[in-house]
Amino acid sequence: MKIFVYGSWGRMPMNVESMEDLKDKIREELNFDNFDLYADADKETVLDKCTENCRVFVFQREEDTKVKKKRKDEEKKDDKLDSLNIEKDDKNNNKYLSYKLYKELLKESNREEPEYNYIVKRCSEHSRNEMCTRCMERTITLVPQVYRHVDYVEFDNKEVVEEFIESWKNSKRQRIGLLVGKKIEKDKKIRGIVSAIWKIEQENYPDGVHIPKSIEYPFKDLEILGLIYTDLHYKENNLFSYKIEQDCLISSFELIFFYKMSKLLKKNDLINVCVTLDEESNIILKNYMISKQLVALLDADILKLCSDQTVFLNNDREIHYMYKNEYNYDESIKASPFVPLEYFIVTSEVGFYQKSLFKSNLSLSVNTLRKLADYFNGEYVSFDKYSNFNVLLAISKYNKDLGNKLLKSVIKNNIEDFTKLTETTKFNEFIIQVDDERDMGWICNACTFKNTSGNLKCNVCGGSK
Repeated sequence: MKIFVYGSWGRMPMNVESMEDLKDKIREELNFDNFDLYADADKETVLDKCTENCRVFVFQREEDTKVKKKRKDEEKKDDKLDSLNIEKDDKNNNKYLSYKLYKELLKESNREEPEYNYIVKRCSEHSRNEMCTRCMERTITLVPQVYRHVDYVEFDNKEVVEEFIESWKNSKRQRIGLLVGKKIEKDKKIRGIVSAIWKIEQENYPDGVHIPKSIEYPFKDLEILGLIYTDLHYKENNLFSYKIEQDCLISSFELIFFYKMSKLLKKNDLINVCVTLDEESNIILKNYMISKQLVALLDADILKLCSDQTVFLNNDREIHYMYKNEYNYDESIKASPFVPLEYFIVTSEVGFYQKSLFKSNLSLSVNTLRKLADYFNGEYVSFDKYSNFNVLLAISKYNKDLGNKLLKSVIKNNIEDFTKLTETTKFNEFIIQVDDERDMGWICNACTFKNTSGNLKCNVCGGSK
């Protein structure tokens, strides 16, 4: 006979021959040991027999230890690493493993990196409003991530950070920039070397930033490593940050922001540098990276924002996490309804590199041909003039291929390649285009002062043009 079994998983069809057969299948398929069967959800009528198409409500007893065993078995099945055991293999006793070492340890222990996927897909063997053991929602256990893709973040020019902070000071509005540079391996650690901050188009507000829905990055030889943003506010003429005010390491809003930026930039290993305050109200830099498990949870729409930004709201899934009780023992807690944030972040140090890639960090207020013409002022074959990320970015707006070739010569510091490039038709056609926008000005006949072309009278003597 066909019956319908109800529980925390929803509704599941089951074919049984008798009550004993039903109990055996519940033990086998649901892995329950101690349970009670009722004919209603309110537990008013105990089920004593099965009939065709009847409804059976299964309730686990408090003493059911097999469920706990199942959860542990699932963790082993998913090849989740024990963070305490794996950290013993890190001879430098760092808080996190580098990703390369993490992969080596997995290989040595014949394990595979866990793949998290919590999107429930209904199978085709039953109707959409039914559920079987293959498509039922599984219990989720939060696991701290023991590795990181980037071990250190280093800016190769302190001025780019100072200018970014200065732009906040001048406006008192939050800002965001994209970190441009490259990754290098040193001492078996991955370092993200930041050479420039790309100030993308944005609308700035005292409490946040609005950015475009799409971002087109023009360069091939430098990658987007991540982002930098401010968490600085004024309250009653005092400088403060959200993290200090809420006494938290990170907010759920920021984690959602990191997740959305990773989707926008199509990169899962973004570094997220926050300009914030320490306890003495000094401006500092902190870097955060989101865990692989958080991405999977957000992909499945399991976590939601709530009024308390120090936690997530559980969107109706069975989630468990571990914490130390008063006896210093690990204890499993059900995340209902709030989910702690500390399982979802990985941190790394932020510092400064010894050698700068670009010789200048001068910004153009807008990337126009007129601004380029004013910047070059006729010096179009000066190699040092092109050692500026913002200038190369402006050039690539009008000629992406030329911008990439100029960037490559700057990265290699190869003047010979640059000279050959200046002799090409493509380069000279672009320079003519820029020079046409150049303000040649005019010389006053009376005092010989050079005025800009927009002035009809001399700025010094008042003589006519």
